[in-house]
Amino acid sequence: MHEILRCVFPTPIYSFRYPDHKEMKETLIQTLEEIGYRPVADKDGNPNAKQGSFTDPTLQFCKSYDLQLEKQFAPIVEFFNESLNFVMHDLGYREDQHIPSIWSTKQSRGNYHRIHKHRNCFLTGVYYLHGEGNSNGTTYRDWE
Repeated sequence: MHEILRCVFPTPIYSFRYPDHKEMKETLIQTLEEIGYRPVADKDGNPNAKQGSFTDPTLQFCKSYDLQLEKQFAPIVEFFNESLNFVMHDLGYREDQHIPSIWSTKQSRGNYHRIHKHRNCFLTGVYYLHGEGNSNGTTYRDWE
């Protein structure tokens, strides 16, 4: 009997390093602070309440879900789009894609963002402004 293993639904994970991270980091942080953050609130509007998948009481969301439109983000958005199109090419898809939405979250040291799903997404990405070398990073889970 001849057995063949076939990876029908593989999950490739790509890792890219933004070469201008150190130069851009403070500009990006300052821009995010200027835009502002809002605390997570429950259905009654209580800020920082435990809600759905967000269990970290320090978790805050940037007030903009369109950071890709901010001029200060243009260099990193260009890098994101180049990385996206590398992945698309590598996977055999059209390469003329762009990032449709970029947002930011902020939380305190030692806290976490609970496992959650990004529905209706073909690809997702994560970029860390802080946590270089001392962060747990992102954990992926098989939802089956």
